[in-house]
Amino acid sequence: MFRVRDFIETHEGVLCSVLLYNHPEYGIVCQPRYLRAAHGLKKLGSTRDAIEYLRRSHPEYLRFCPEFDRELVVVPRDSISKHHMPGPALRSILKEGGNRDIAYVVGGLTRNSNLSVEELGVTGSFLIGGQGPESDIDLVIYGLDRYSEAVGGMRECLSDGAFSPLDKRDWRAIYDKRGLRENPDYSFQEFCWHEARKLSRAKVGRRRFDLLSARREDEITGDFHDYSYRRLGKARVRCRVRDTELGHDYPARYTLDACLHSGHPIAEIASYTHTYVDQARKDELVECGGILEQVSGKGSFRRILIGSSREAPEEFMKVLRSPA
Repeated sequence: MFRVRDFIETHEGVLCSVLLYNHPEYGIVCQPRYLRAAHGLKKLGSTRDAIEYLRRSHPEYLRFCPEFDRELVVVPRDSISKHHMPGPALRSILKEGGNRDIAYVVGGLTRNSNLSVEELGVTGSFLIGGQGPESDIDLVIYGLDRYSEAVGGMRECLSDGAFSPLDKRDWRAIYDKRGLRENPDYSFQEFCWHEARKLSRAKVGRRRFDLLSARREDEITGDFHDYSYRRLGKARVRCRVRDTELGHDYPARYTLDACLHSGHPIAEIASYTHTYVDQARKDELVECGGILEQVSGKGSFRRILIGSSREAPEEFMKVLRSPA
């Protein structure tokens, strides 16, 4: 099974992050992130850079998917040379003493929560062996009901000084890395306010790490063809959030209360970019801008999509007012 947070590697040495839990019969939907070269791994830049590289070198991996009303990167299963999985990778690093910072983070979180090592994984550069001395640690928490345990453990570790909070320079680096400087609707001050209350990022020494949620295999249901998404244009709304149970899922989903756009109800906001994971709380008033989509299939409703690319330069979600 190919899950969100996994990586796949093609025979040509293209390493891609897996983007969905359910995939079409003709391949795995993913995003190119690295290239394997003679001197090591080369990180691809923006989503646009990655797509342009594929268009030049491997156009066979680009395919228009009518279910999503857009071109996606889809790698056929017989083009995959290696499947990189976060859980086994983390256990291997811990067993072999591959990184002291990872061992320290995992030890702190499991000691201050009910999490076990078997419920954790590591993704990103550490998963594929492309890490450097200052690479961030992307820790995966498996189980929709387990993410809150990790946040609780993070709170305890920050409180007792085992972990350090990020400073303004760290937040600026993340803000710029995610291309948010180009987004006039989401200021650096707004970004810092939202991120600080999430308790999903901290530091060990000079190394940053963050918490990412992923589903267990028994939580993955349905089929790739259950729903289709038709793009209707851009939309911007202000609405109250009714439910955030899946606000840390991928995609993050926020059910809305009595939200209208051009006379039509909007049922939810969905975000495929990590910037807007756990972004709002129940009953908060939010403003968002993104792609308006008609969802059809097992259910029929409209949603606003944030994260039509990894950077989502013209898409945003922010809290305007918290409940009293």
